[in-house]
Amino acid sequence: MMPSVFESRIGIRCLTLLFLMPGPAFARHPDFTGVWQATPKSAPLLPTSGPIPFDDRGAALYNAIQARTKVGDRSWDTLNQCIPPGTPRAMAQPYPFEIIQEPTRVSLLFQLQRLDRSISLTGHSNMSSDPTFMGDSLGHWEGNTLVIESANFKTTPDTFLNDSGAPHSDQLKVTERWSSVNPDTLKDEIKIEDPKFLTRPWHTVLVLRRLKHVAIAEDVCVDRVRAKH
Repeated sequence: MMPSVFESRIGIRCLTLLFLMPGPAFARHPDFTGVWQATPKSAPLLPTSGPIPFDDRGAALYNAIQARTKVGDRSWDTLNQCIPPGTPRAMAQPYPFEIIQEPTRVSLLFQLQRLDRSISLTGHSNMSSDPTFMGDSLGHWEGNTLVIESANFKTTPDTFLNDSGAPHSDQLKVTERWSSVNPDTLKDEIKIEDPKFLTRPWHTVLVLRRLKHVAIAEDVCVDRVRAKH
């Protein structure tokens, strides 16, 4: 039996509503586009529980750095020599950075030294095979969480994991899980793996606040260093 005109119209209307309704197949990911800055409380990038699980080699390097810091010697910190701080340390600095989100990549544009970090969402990297300060980052979505895996970093003494001088080797892998707490708060759950310097992975959390009506200012590293002396 052929459907009536009324039934046909109802069917078409239902199909139209079905396609317009949000659902898993049509869900939109959170948009992290904007200017952000780490909260002071989370910026130290310390483990969420216990000390950093260094092995003997990692502990020897870290303890030597701590001893120098205690007597006021921070000459070990290459950030003071205008060398990029690396990942995730760059995101924890007291300077804003801009996130630009596109379908195939997420770009981070830092005020600090005008650095940039590119996260490919295609499963393929456009980076060279040589290690870099910011590393090689690949991202993918798990529901509303952006998962970012980064590796291929330059090693300590060029870069450190945090401002206290936690070292890392060429085997460093950083896994981040970005999620939106609310429109103005981004939570970055970070796992640090390094089989050369650690006995096991450790975790930390970086909380970022959205800055409104803030432009990324010019930053000349040499001028900042000169101002300290």
